[in-house]
Amino acid sequence: MDTKMMRNPWRATPFLGGCLGLILVLAACAAPGDGARNAASPQARAIATQPFGAYGASIERLRRARAAHPEDIDLTVALARNLRYAGKADAAAKVLADAPARFAKNGRFLAELGAVRLARGDFSAGLAALKKAEAQTPGDWRVLSSLGVANDLMGAHGPAQAAFAEALKACPDNAAIMNNLAISQALSGRMDDAIVTLRRALALDRHRRQIDANLGVFLDIKGQCPSCGAARLSTLSATFFAPSPTALGEDETCPRSSGKTDAPSSEIKTAPFARLMQKSATPSVNIEVHFRFDSAVLQGGAQGVLDALGRTLLLPALKDVRFEIAGHTDAVGSASYNRVLSELRAEAVKKYLTDHFQITPARLVTRGFGEARLIDPRHPDGAVNRRVQVTRLPRAQDVSSVAAGR
Repeated sequence: MDTKMMRNPWRATPFLGGCLGLILVLAACAAPGDGARNAASPQARAIATQPFGAYGASIERLRRARAAHPEDIDLTVALARNLRYAGKADAAAKVLADAPARFAKNGRFLAELGAVRLARGDFSAGLAALKKAEAQTPGDWRVLSSLGVANDLMGAHGPAQAAFAEALKACPDNAAIMNNLAISQALSGRMDDAIVTLRRALALDRHRRQIDANLGVFLDIKGQCPSCGAARLSTLSATFFAPSPTALGEDETCPRSSGKTDAPSSEIKTAPFARLMQKSATPSVNIEVHFRFDSAVLQGGAQGVLDALGRTLLLPALKDVRFEIAGHTDAVGSASYNRVLSELRAEAVKKYLTDHFQITPARLVTRGFGEARLIDPRHPDGAVNRRVQVTRLPRAQDVSSVAAGR
C-alpha cells in the first residue's frame, strides 16, 4: 500500500491541520472542557491562541523574585517552566543549570529538568531526568505522563504505555493521559486497543473535539488497512503521530493533585455576581479562574466566569464603581512563590476584563495574597483555597489609593 496515497485524507482532519505534532498532548492544543461553540467565540480564541509574549510579564516578575530569593526552588522551577511554555527552552535550561546544586535532588526540579531537555531535543537525557524525578516523587501522575511521552519519543512504546497506565492509576479520569496512551498504542500497532482507549476518553467529555478528531483518524487508518498486521499499522501510525516534547499534558487536572493548576473546586461554583450589587459596604465573591499549570496564562475554561464578571461590571448601577481583584493560592510551595503567582493571576484577570470588556483600568485594583488568607486552613493544600476574589470598593475611597494598585 502506498503511504503517500493515504496521507491526504488523514492530514485533512481539522485537528491534524491545526495541531500536528502536538497530537500527543491535548492540553497543548485546547483547554479543559473546550468545545466547538466556545472555541468559535473571540474571547475563547484569544485565550487559546495567546502568543508566547503572554508569558513575558510572568517571566520578568519571576526573574526579579528569583534574584531576590535565589535559594527558593519553587521560584526557580516556575521561571524555567514559564520560559519553556514560551518556547525559550535554552533560557530555561540556563536557569536550571545556574540553580544551587542541592536542587538536583528535588523531584519537582528534576521533572522540569526532564521536560526542558525533551523540549531541546535531548530525549535520552530528558528521560533520565524524569526517571530520577519519578524515584523522588513516586506516583506523581504528571511525572509519569511525562515519562510516557519521553519513552514514546525514544521509540520505547512498551515502557511508555506502562507509564501512562501508572499515571491513570493515580488520576483515573484524565482524558489527556488516555489520549496519550491511545497514541502510544497506535504507534506500537495496537490500533484496536487505541480506538477503545479513545472511546473511553471521549466518554469523559473533556477535550472532546480533539479526541473525536483523533478517533476519526484512527478509524480511517483501520479502514484503509483492515487486514494490516501490528508492524504495518505501527509504520503507518508513526508517519503521522509524532510525539511532542514541548508540552506534556501538565494543564490537565486531577482531584488528587495539589499543584498550582486550575483544579475545579466543588465549593466555588459559578459566582453569584449579583452579590456585588448588595448594599453592604464591601460585598465580594470568590470565583474559579483557570490558568495554565504554574503560570498566570489563562486557559479556555476561564472564559465563562470572566465573561459573566465583565458583563456584571458593565451594568449601569456599577459603571463608576471600583473593584479589588485579589489572587489567592493554597499553601503548597514557598510563600514568596505563592505571593508572586497570586499577583500575576490577579493582573491576568484585570487584563482580560480591560481587553475584552473595555473596563476602565483605574476601576480595577489588583493584589496578591498568596497563601496568607486560606479559606480552609485545616486543608492548606485544598483546591478551595486557590481562587480569585472580587470585592466592591467603597465609592468614597480616595482615587489615590486606587492608583497605588496595579
